[in-house]
Amino acid sequence: ELKLTEKGAKSGSNIGDCDGTPCGYRVCKNNGKCKVIESDFSCLCPKQWMGKTCEQSIYCSHSKCLHGSVCIPNPVLFSYTCACKLGWTGLWCEKQLSFLIAKYIG
Repeated sequence: ELKLTEKGAKSGSNIGDCDGTPCGYRVCKNNGKCKVIESDFSCLCPKQWMGKTCEQSIYCSHSKCLHGSVCIPNPVLFSYTCACKLGWTGLWCEKQLSFLIAKYIG
């Protein structure tokens, strides 16, 4: 992901980070620390994150969110909520909404 700044595209590309190693440009997300292992990398994730690049919240690792809903971590409550796609509702988006279409006859 390249960021355009007021100093131009070159500044936003963070060229100084391109050091030729797998850790050369913000590989680890959510403040994870990158460690070079031969020609690969490993991320040391903060407590609340996991995954190859610290992209997954531990609170969402076993979420019950259904039908393509999005898991939203809630670290304060050590839990998560599900953001349902259109047409679904319920704690885990397990209930399909039924839409009624009004018809005028007359």
